[in-house]
Amino acid sequence: MELFYRSRKREIEALSSSIRAQEVLLIEQLVPKSVGDLWGEERGSNELTYPPPSLYALLSTYLRPDVDDVTKHRIVQYVFMDLTWIYEQHEHFGNVLQHLVTFPSTYSLKPSTIKVTQAFWHLDHQNFDDALGVLLDPLVHSSDITNVQQRAILRAFLYQDQRRHALKYATLRHPVCPELEDIQLHLTILIANNLISDALNYIRRNRNQKNSTELMQHLMSGCHEMRKFSVLLTLPLTDEEEEHVTDYLKQSRSLDLQEALLLFYIQRCKYPDAIAYSQRLNQVLLTEVTL
Repeated sequence: MELFYRSRKREIEALSSSIRAQEVLLIEQLVPKSVGDLWGEERGSNELTYPPPSLYALLSTYLRPDVDDVTKHRIVQYVFMDLTWIYEQHEHFGNVLQHLVTFPSTYSLKPSTIKVTQAFWHLDHQNFDDALGVLLDPLVHSSDITNVQQRAILRAFLYQDQRRHALKYATLRHPVCPELEDIQLHLTILIANNLISDALNYIRRNRNQKNSTELMQHLMSGCHEMRKFSVLLTLPLTDEEEEHVTDYLKQSRSLDLQEALLLFYIQRCKYPDAIAYSQRLNQVLLTEVTL
């Protein structure tokens, strides 16, 4: 198991220098820090939060007074799912594996809690269709998934090229978005699915005086990265939004975005601005040629 999770951690962090495995692997959200530290001490390294270094270390989780019983049972359920996955090809382990599968119901865990843990395991193992199916099961209650775990679910789908799964989950489950990073994450999902108009409307529903600039910057950066800025420029914008867009384009060093701003002025019949900006571009080009 340790080799598998080391490999998964490397795979995720290789996607981008800004992505941390702790933000994507759901088991990282399930194991409390105190338990991870306890396992790290026995392993001799805190490089991995999971798996436990031994069966004794797993059972010692039950001695932690700071961890609630439901979390302890869920960790054991996750470990048992891993063991079932590893040994399912060995016929002589059949009876044992059957008992492992029934473990959660033995401790009367809620069906929603059991299913959420199963979904976490499927996500960590890149069984994306199975994970989404379980997460959208009517028996699953959103209250059994914390805000941090909601972020990890969306990131797990999005960062691993499952943008449609991320959109479907966000649309049908409506995760609570109390923080700026949650709103930005939802924006990224919309942009990744080429829903630029929806992204702009989402900003309008969630912005305030504190976050308006950051949200527009996030939208414009995403449109630039996805080569969808031309779509944004065709949408009806408020005066404030238009100011954000023109300021962003003016500061850009991209020739494509500079030309897009010129076209934007012409389309909006702002001919004096178009002429002034065209002259400025020509002056910049002459200066660069001279240098």
